[in-house]
Amino acid sequence: SLPKWRNKDPISEEYVYCDWCRPEEYMSRPCTGQNQTVCHPCPRGHYAEKYNHLSECHRCHQCNLMNNGHEHETIWCTAVQNRQCECDNGYFKPPKSPICLQHTKCPKGQGVIEKR
Repeated sequence: SLPKWRNKDPISEEYVYCDWCRPEEYMSRPCTGQNQTVCHPCPRGHYAEKYNHLSECHRCHQCNLMNNGHEHETIWCTAVQNRQCECDNGYFKPPKSPICLQHTKCPKGQGVIEKR
């Protein structure tokens, strides 16, 4: 049986326990005292990882559009998981930065102390 969440019926104003939508679905209509929750599949390019009562699925992250092509996909976007991206060789992403930056070259006679 599906997990439940508590919802107030808009007509009777009584609380009812509704089924959650499955991962890969979103809730298009909550349950009432008379009807079950109505769930629909996430559209292409969207996902829901867990049981939920989301009004819409999350949009999958876009790798290359935000990062000028210096990022590549490591995990595909599916109806149950977000896309994951990684910077290309020679690039890195600073903490909280939305873009990949190119590593600087060390001056002659110097070298890398730590590579992250």
